[in-house]
Amino acid sequence: MQHHGLNLLSQDILCTVNVQHDCIQNHCEAEKVVPLLQEGEMTSELRERIVHQRNPDQMVLNTAQMRSAKHIQPFQVPST
Repeated sequence: MQHHGLNLLSQDILCTVNVQHDCIQNHCEAEKVVPLLQEGEMTSELRERIVHQRNPDQMVLNTAQMRSAKHIQPFQVPST
């Protein structure tokens, strides 16, 4: 993911938003690759972690985030 620097004043920020990688379109999968910690000790058990396959900058905007709804709803795709 590429990060771009912005010069903003705090009064220009309307709300925070939640974005997540579009795993469905990019065919991301869960793989058992992360060792599970139990009581501070590594175990031989593995837990799943999502491995993002491609397009790390392709994000989905969570338009259901209610605390910022008045700012986010204009970006919502109409339901059919």
